[in-house]
Amino acid sequence: MNQETKVMLYRLLDTLENQHSSIWPQRRSFVTNNKSELHQFYNSNPNSPLQQKTANWIDRKLLREDLIFVEGVDYSFYINPVLNLMIGRDKYTSRSTYLNSRGVVVDGRIGKDITFQTTFIESQGYMSEFFNEYYRSKGSTLGWTLHRGYSRTGFDFPFSVGQVAYNAGRYFNFSAGHGNHFFGEGYRSLFLDDHTIPYGFFRIETDVWKFRYINLFTVMSDITRANMTSGRYLPKYGAIHYLSWNISKRFNLSFFESMIIGSDTLGIQRGFDINYLNPIILYRALEANRGFNMGNAMIGVAASYAVKKRLKVYTQVAFDDFSFEGIRNLRAGHFLNFFAWQVGLRNTETFGVKNLFWLAELNQARPFMYSHRSTISNYEHLGLPLAHPWETNFREFVFMTHYTYHRWEIQTKVNFGFRGTDTSDANWGNDIRRSYQDLGNGLLGYFTGSPVRRNIFQASIRVGFILQPIVNMRLEASYFFRGENFSQEHPSFNAYQSNWFTVGIRTALFGWKDDFALIR
Repeated sequence: MNQETKVMLYRLLDTLENQHSSIWPQRRSFVTNNKSELHQFYNSNPNSPLQQKTANWIDRKLLREDLIFVEGVDYSFYINPVLNLMIGRDKYTSRSTYLNSRGVVVDGRIGKDITFQTTFIESQGYMSEFFNEYYRSKGSTLGWTLHRGYSRTGFDFPFSVGQVAYNAGRYFNFSAGHGNHFFGEGYRSLFLDDHTIPYGFFRIETDVWKFRYINLFTVMSDITRANMTSGRYLPKYGAIHYLSWNISKRFNLSFFESMIIGSDTLGIQRGFDINYLNPIILYRALEANRGFNMGNAMIGVAASYAVKKRLKVYTQVAFDDFSFEGIRNLRAGHFLNFFAWQVGLRNTETFGVKNLFWLAELNQARPFMYSHRSTISNYEHLGLPLAHPWETNFREFVFMTHYTYHRWEIQTKVNFGFRGTDTSDANWGNDIRRSYQDLGNGLLGYFTGSPVRRNIFQASIRVGFILQPIVNMRLEASYFFRGENFSQEHPSFNAYQSNWFTVGIRTALFGWKDDFALIR
């Protein structure tokens, strides 16, 4: 989901009681039932008598309504185009950039309880050199899909997502498809983020009293070519629980656990263990009963508190692996302290200014967090991390604002922090693809940012004018700056600065995060 729509839904969720704003995507029926909020957000209502009377057919179809829609008592069907036509200039390489995306989105319902949605996009592009380098290293573009070469230095990449959902009465919702999920109140998630390539999933959502409970089962892939069999990437499976509990109108407490299953700790491929289909069992206990070499377990806890109606403070803590020996030697930097934490504050209406949103957030992860003994069971899918895009061994601060006035929109974002960088082939816990059994400094001496800090500063601004609120199509101009330097000199370290300008027309149905970190 794009950040613009998420901000709009935050505004809505913060005004309703007993909602669970840390679970994304929200139910399709909830988003569809609140489409009128989107029109009010952009001060546009295509069903108003004035607009219906004054707008001709072409104007309505291009700027106000769904391109094709059919509605009946027991069904509805919508088809809309998707465009992302951007041109720009990268000052670092003095080269022009472009992105050419075309696609279609189909949305609908059957009866009152079945909804469906599917999207297909075909793209070609050449980005700023920093982005190109990252995409080449990961083998994917925009976090959408694996890419192939196009016109020597560019990328050619398709994108498709879709799902079918069924509301089974008052308490249950079932959905299956190909997409992403996000657990958290902020911009980043240390549990499961949505910046990665979509994956196959089956999701059970249970609502009882003040609880919302998610069972999420996923099918992912290990991109490491050394693990390919017959030209096919090895599958890896995820089993995830997330429980959100609204203790009061202001306070929410949530619990998270996940198990990534692809191989045992000896690197032997395993299929999905049906024991993990149990919807309520604790995976850590099940892992102990099945053998600790069966997968990669992670647990976490999160909390949020509404200081005021639209002002919320939130936090997350995730534990990947730890031991009593590691805790006793925490100050000495014992490698087994695999944990990450987050604290943030967001406001959907600042100083009484309607539609002014801001967020401030601090994230940190220790070395080796999200790694495992093999890429078949580490916390990534097709080469991209499933949690924070800076992967591991980092500290990051994010501040962002978003303001909408009628159809005008402006978004600013600043990220700064650091992550660890290796000086040799030794493993200091900076790459989640490397086994944490391959230590570069014995058992001790692993601190956040070690052995060399790469300092990162990034800032961006986007200004847009909404042409079509239904599909969030806008004219947009943006500026992106990124700078990097290192805490000490080394022949392989080079300071870096990039300035990137773009302008174009964009259908902002799906977001892509531009604030990741290279592993050099």
